Amino acid sequence: MICSCCTCCCSTLNKIVTSRKMDLVKKSPFIITFNKAFCSLCGECIQRCQFKVFSLLNNEMNLDYSICHGCGLCIGVCESEALTLSKREV
Repeated sequence: MICSCCTCCCSTLNKIVTSRKMDLVKKSPFIITFNKAFCSLCGECIQRCQFKVFSLLNNEMNLDYSICHGCGLCIGVCESEALTLSKREV
């Protein structure tokens, strides 16, 4: 098992992410929930997410929920509290 926290320190996670083989990392039973009204577009979540769930396009935050692993690391850097975790639907 790996913790999904950092591609700079974990060579295993780095190789998985750079080779785009994210299916090798088990997803948690949670998924990110995004409240657009709270988002300040600071971009901190983009920098923190190891799986590249977030992107900013035309001044709008976009999320690719299909690759969210539910680690919650993005929540810790979101000062506007636009991100939470919720139970993943099966």
